[in-house]
Amino acid sequence: MRKTPVRIGRLAAIVAVLATGPVSAADVVLVNHSGYVINSLYISPCVVGQWGPNQLYGTPVESSRSMVVSNLAPGCYDLKVVLPPWNSCVLNGAAVYKAFVWTITWSTVTESAFEDCSRTARTVTVGRRPWLPPWPPY
Repeated sequence: MRKTPVRIGRLAAIVAVLATGPVSAADVVLVNHSGYVINSLYISPCVVGQWGPNQLYGTPVESSRSMVVSNLAPGCYDLKVVLPPWNSCVLNGAAVYKAFVWTITWSTVTESAFEDCSRTARTVTVGRRPWLPPWPPY
């Protein structure tokens, strides 16, 4: 009878460790409020200089929907979305530690048409950003 509580305790500890997942995982959340369908999202570490594969994998993000790219290593990332009609918007130096939320609005679509996505409105970071100054600079 003494072995049963010990086994249950070990099993509970193993389940707790497996359920928490990687401790250092980070997420990028893309929220689409643009009125258009987003077909492409690319994520690249800041120092790489090349875009990885399309993170949407053929599953477009409809307007008023969102999608999550999870289990990224925390750090600095460049993000790129392709907006209709084939304009791209790049967000350089996103500090992704726990969760990073990028909301695409109709103004983002307009900025991408003029090749000026320098404004990064509606981005939210959760976690520390040790190498980035407070934004916007005052």
